[in-house]
Amino acid sequence: MEDFILSNNFQILATGRRKSAVAQVRIIPGSGELKINNKIVLKHKNEKENTSLSKQILPKQHQPIKLVYQPFQVVEVQNKIKTEQLDISIVVRGGGIIGQAQAMRLAIAKCICKINNLDKTDKKTTLDTNPSRAALKKEGFLTTDARCKERKKYGLKKARKASQFSKR
Repeated sequence: MEDFILSNNFQILATGRRKSAVAQVRIIPGSGELKINNKIVLKHKNEKENTSLSKQILPKQHQPIKLVYQPFQVVEVQNKIKTEQLDISIVVRGGGIIGQAQAMRLAIAKCICKINNLDKTDKKTTLDTNPSRAALKKEGFLTTDARCKERKKYGLKKARKASQFSKR
């Protein structure tokens, strides 16, 4: 897998949605840079300093980045994909911080599945035989959470909250 990533010029695109947030992810071979809305968030300098993102301690304002890297941590366990070999560029719009992070996580998980499908030279392999897809599906990273805010109804104070009832 590492030889495939280093030897090929490829670009993988995917989209993830959560609540009103939409994230578009582009993954290309590179040096391990993470860009969110054209701002560099994380940069891997060399492999000795940054062993794994799961071992790094991130400041509190960067906690949503841990959500973004969760699919890579699941796949790194299988030693399939290293984040130091990939540049990740994300454009995210709408929603709040956590909704955006969950949208990015879904899009990155979709990209990982596409990377593993590019590696397959055998045409008979299906999506179900992809081991990283099975691991990501088991963790729930490929499932779109379709819940969103319910609209306010007329005659009510909120979506379901009614005014206080008085018997007399």
